[in-house]
Amino acid sequence: MLRTPWFKGHEKPVRPGVYERMYSTWTGRHDLVQFCYFDGSVWYMHGDTVEQALSRTLLGATASQSLRWRGVVRETATKAESVYGSKNQ
Repeated sequence: MLRTPWFKGHEKPVRPGVYERMYSTWTGRHDLVQFCYFDGSVWYMHGDTVEQALSRTLLGATASQSLRWRGVVRETATKAESVYGSKNQ
C-alpha cells in the first residue's frame, strides 16, 4: 500500500473513508498504526485491517479524535486506487 504523509490530529480528512492513525502504546515506547474509519465528522474504533475498521462503526465513535493520521492507497493490477480517500484528494 502507498501512503500519504502524516497529518496532525486537528486536521481532518476531506472525505469519509478508512485511514491509518497513530496510537501510542501504554508504555509510550512504541507507536501503533491502526486503520480507522472517518465518516466526515468523527473517527470510529480502530482495527488491524481495512475490513475490521469498517465493521467497527457499529461500536460507535472512538474517544481518540485528535490522533495523527494518513491516507492509504491500495495498488491494483491496473492502477493505484484510494482505499477510501485522503486529505489532499
